[in-house]
Amino acid sequence: MMSLRARAAQLRSLPDFAWGIGRVASAYTPAIAPEGAGAGETRGIPRVIHTVFGLWESRRIPWHGRLILGGWRRRHPPREWTIVCWNRVTAEAFIQRESPEHWALYQALPRNVQRADLLRYLLLYRLGGFYVDLDVRCGAGIDRVRREHAGAGVLACVETTLTPQQARRIGSQEPIRNGRAEYTERIANFFLGAVAGHPLLGAIIALLAQRSALDVHTDYDVLYTTGPDVVTEVIQRARETSDLVVLDESEAGRLFQHLTFGSWRSASA
Repeated sequence: MMSLRARAAQLRSLPDFAWGIGRVASAYTPAIAPEGAGAGETRGIPRVIHTVFGLWESRRIPWHGRLILGGWRRRHPPREWTIVCWNRVTAEAFIQRESPEHWALYQALPRNVQRADLLRYLLLYRLGGFYVDLDVRCGAGIDRVRREHAGAGVLACVETTLTPQQARRIGSQEPIRNGRAEYTERIANFFLGAVAGHPLLGAIIALLAQRSALDVHTDYDVLYTTGPDVVTEVIQRARETSDLVVLDESEAGRLFQHLTFGSWRSASA
């Protein structure tokens, strides 16, 4: 029987196409916007999955990332879905061409992970579809929940639930919050779906632009200025929006699992 170490070495040696990961965008063109996915459908979030790798890392997608993307491909076959992995070259070309008014904001953000946050919102706002981080492993997949919520304009999920005491403590401990407690339901930004042009995505981008003027000293400051707290603030204010669907933690856990092995807390991010 092949040892685990030998198996890992074998997996690392496989080319990207062997994992069935969909398109790794090597150059941005308007055709990257996957207009053909879900052909014939006139409503609902497009059957497109966006992910990002390489905004600050030039190496190839690591083997565990390719394995995860392969899992999404198996649950979301290419005859029905389009999966696009964006890198620095394609992402920057996309912003310059499709959202030039946000290019200066993208460049001015002090940390790469903040640029990755802005990028995911812009991709959904301009192109529509679903965004998943590269450390989100596919479980049951999102095809069924997409069909069940065919009228959804935005589909989000709860990342974690805080007690009121925890929410107040974070508000008092994190200077950037100025004493204001968190919402007890924190909404994830590692998974998010939307139809193109949805006003809630526009509101997320606008709040990010507003908070981008704040100084960033800690990892929590990143969460507050561009990450889950931006999404949480907008989604929680809009919970009565008719085409907003927010999955609870248990339902989201059946669809996918966030493995949290990303590198965004490193100095280079």
